[in-house]
Order: sequence, then C-alpha cells, then structure tokens
Amino acid sequence: MRVILFRGKRVDNGERVEGGYDVHGDHILTKALDDWGEDYYGTYKVIPETVVQYTGLEDMNGTRVFEGDILKFEGDDREMIIPNWLEWNCGCCSNVYGWDTDYRKPMDGIVIGNIHDKERG
Repeated sequence: MRVILFRGKRVDNGERVEGGYDVHGDHILTKALDDWGEDYYGTYKVIPETVVQYTGLEDMNGTRVFEGDILKFEGDDREMIIPNWLEWNCGCCSNVYGWDTDYRKPMDGIVIGNIHDKERG
C-alpha cells in the first residue's frame, strides 16, 4: 500500500513540512512523538502552489522523493525533475523530460533540490 503524504512550504518561515494535506484550509497536518512518546500533531499553513505529493520512492540516501524534486545521477550532467504522481505512475512521462524512465529511476540518484526552492543541494 502506498503512503499518502504531502509536503509544502510554510507561509510563516518557508520551511518545508510533511504530512496530511487539508486542501480547503491550505494546511499540512504533521504527526510526531513528543518527549513522553505520545503522538503530537502540528498544523501549519502552507503556500498551496508548493504542495507536492510523495511518490512512494526514496533516493539512494533514503530521502523521500516528492513531485517536483530534482534528482542528480552519478556520472551524468543532466538532472531529472520528478513529474506529478499520475504521469509517473502511468509511464506517460517517459522521455517527456529528456529521460527514459526505464533507464533512470529515482532510487538510483540523489535529491538535490525542488522546483519550489531557489537553492539546490
């Protein structure tokens, strides 16, 4: 079963947060453990245009790969931008971004940034 998870940039400080997404309120709900091992929930208002969905894949370093992430592959000068989940899942993105998805998989590269960030790395 695929994990349904979203990531977006907070309105107040630009920090990225991951969790469930409330599309009507533009909030991401996060869940963590507090100091006593109890569930702790936080709600953060996010910039709607920056909300992306988790693909269910991880890169070589174990970093979650989300839509819009930019991946770099060892020994290759090109970069891959992960398309939205529906394009990726159905295979429609093959060669759309100049990549053959049968050749380059997210788990063979490393996430170096996201299309919503100014800096990479």
